[in-house]
Amino acid sequence: MKHTKLIAALTCALMTIGLVGCSKEPADLIIGTWNATNATMTMTITGMGEEYDGSETEEFTYKEGEYTMIFNKDNTMSIKMYDSEDGTEESMNGTYSISDNKLYLESADESAEMDIVSLDKKNLVISQKLEMPMGEDGQGRMTMDAKITLKRA
Repeated sequence: MKHTKLIAALTCALMTIGLVGCSKEPADLIIGTWNATNATMTMTITGMGEEYDGSETEEFTYKEGEYTMIFNKDNTMSIKMYDSEDGTEESMNGTYSISDNKLYLESADESAEMDIVSLDKKNLVISQKLEMPMGEDGQGRMTMDAKITLKRA
């Protein structure tokens, strides 16, 4: 009986080590093509007076291929946006890096820092919060919170 308990304990320990050893880092998990499924954006204005202050949330649902993010092993990336209603297409190419659950995107004209909310083999959720002053003397503030959910293609 003692041997059975010891073998069971060792088996559990080895399985735990094996599971921990197999977990991938975000930099490895993110490599590949991701299709956005939905996004939420909340815009809040404060300090501009009762007429302007408030918050508004918009939700977007994407068809497969309308918003795609591609992350390559060499830290290059591309984002492709296709509007199926009017047939227009936009793309952005650049580089990316990951550090402390932050995703940094760089292109020729833009840079962005996003939080990695969750990332596994099939799903990626990223968010970004931007704040900027408003008004002639900067007394107001506009905050935009965006969250994008993507599935591996």
